[in-house]
Amino acid sequence: MTPVLYHRGQNHKPQGNPLSFGDLRDTELGVDWLSVTFPMCRVEEVRVVLLDLSLGEAPKAGRGRQGWSSGEYYPNGPELHTGRPDDRAWLLLNGGACRSLGHVNLQRLASIAGIGGKCPRLDIRLDFFGSDLRLVPLVLEACQAGQLRHLRRFKPYPIISSDLEVLGEGVGLGSQPRYVRVYDKGLQTETLPRGQWVRFEAELKDFAAHEAFCSLFTAPSDAEFASRLLGRLLAVADFRVGPRDVESSRLPRPQWWSDLLASVELVRPAAPSEAPDLARWMEALTVQYGNLIREAARVAGIAPGAAFEALTHGFRVNRGTRDNPNLPLLIGFLSSSCPDVCEEV
Repeated sequence: MTPVLYHRGQNHKPQGNPLSFGDLRDTELGVDWLSVTFPMCRVEEVRVVLLDLSLGEAPKAGRGRQGWSSGEYYPNGPELHTGRPDDRAWLLLNGGACRSLGHVNLQRLASIAGIGGKCPRLDIRLDFFGSDLRLVPLVLEACQAGQLRHLRRFKPYPIISSDLEVLGEGVGLGSQPRYVRVYDKGLQTETLPRGQWVRFEAELKDFAAHEAFCSLFTAPSDAEFASRLLGRLLAVADFRVGPRDVESSRLPRPQWWSDLLASVELVRPAAPSEAPDLARWMEALTVQYGNLIREAARVAGIAPGAAFEALTHGFRVNRGTRDNPNLPLLIGFLSSSCPDVCEEV
C-alpha cells in the first residue's frame, strides 16, 4: 500500500509490548480532508493546478454545495465551488482526493488558496496495519478508567455493515473544534478482518483547523511536514493514569500510549482569546447581513451609507451612548463599511 506521506514504521515505529498493542507491521500518515475558502481572484490559478493534476481532463459542472451556486467536480476527487455574493470560492478535498493527490500537490494547491484563504476543516489520519491490533479496546478501556485528558467526553459507537450487521465498535473522543475517532477501518470498509487495519483520526475545525493548515503547508521539507502533521494529530487527546484532580503533567501515561508518543513532538495550540462582545456582534452582522444590505442598496440605486441611514431611521444618540467606550470601535467599523455617513456620526 503506497503511503500518502511516508511509512512511519520505517523510523518511528512504536516499540511497545506486542501482546498489548498487537503485531504492528506498518503505519501510514496523511491529510484526510481539506476545506479552504479563498478570494475569487485566485480561482483561475487553482483551476490550472487542478486541470494539471487531472491530466487535462475537464471537470463535470454541477450545482454547488452549502450556499455556492456552481460546482466543478474533478476526476480525481477535488471539488471547486464558486458563485457566492461574498466573492469567495471553496476548495474541497475529501479523503480520496487527498490520498490521490499526495502531500506535495496538496502543498501546491494550498500555497495558492492559502493567500487570503481560511481553512474551516482539516482532518489528519494515522493508519495502523498488522494483526491483532488492539488500539480500539485500549482507548475505550482507558476512557472508561477515567484516563482521558484534554477532551471531556467519549462515546463508543457501532460499526455497521452494508447488511446492517454490527461488525465492531469505534470510539469518538471530544467535540468540535477538536474531535478524535479511533476505529477499525478494515471492518468499516469490509475489506479486512478485525484488528488488521485500525485508524486514529482527528477532525479539526475553526481555529484548530486554520492553525494546522497555516503550519502544515508552510513546512520547508517532507520530514517537517510529517512531524507537524503527527504532532498535531497525537496532541488532540491525552491519557494519564491517576486522579483527575492532580495536574496531568505529574501523572504517568499508560504504557501503550507512551510507546505510541515516543519521539513525537506534540503541538497543541491554545484557543484564541475571546473577542469583545461588540466586535463579535459586528463580525456576525457583517457576515449575515452586510452583503444583503449592499446588494439591496445597489439594486435600489443608492449608496450603502444611505441604506444604513434608512435602516436606523428614528434612532437617536443620547449622552450615555456618546460616553460609551465601545463607540470608537463602532465608528471604526462604520468607517470601513459605510464611509459616506461617518462624518455625520
